[in-house]
Amino acid sequence: MSIRSQIRDQLITELNATLPTDVPEATKRRWVPGQRLPEPRLAVFFGPNETVAAKPVGFPIQDRELIISVQAALALEDPAESDDALEPMLAHVSDVLSDTTLEGLVTRIEEIGTEWGGAQLDLFYVVAAVRFKMRYQTKIGDLSAKQ
Repeated sequence: MSIRSQIRDQLITELNATLPTDVPEATKRRWVPGQRLPEPRLAVFFGPNETVAAKPVGFPIQDRELIISVQAALALEDPAESDDALEPMLAHVSDVLSDTTLEGLVTRIEEIGTEWGGAQLDLFYVVAAVRFKMRYQTKIGDLSAKQ
């Protein structure tokens, strides 16, 4: 399994380790507009510019960056409740990612922004995807070997 996949899976594990009662379990299942959402969802998946090789540290080590998105989504009757309804999920994500190295898989985590969206279907669906830049190291030419 690649380090990228290990980072995503460890993040899901850590998000689920100390779940507040008002936060759903994190999974890999992102919400797609047009899809009915019967309950709140928290999803972790690779973001845009998935893996960017930074400058080599020194042979045979390669610094890498990975963008991970953590998406909070839920359905509401009143769009005015969007911010308050998403806040527990977003606060949990921030709490977990503020002080972790994901079991030593990453050397640094940096929050780089949040993308907000919504869709009116049977209810109003609101989504916030928080993007994080994860820095990690691998052997040059081997994405499965942690350094």
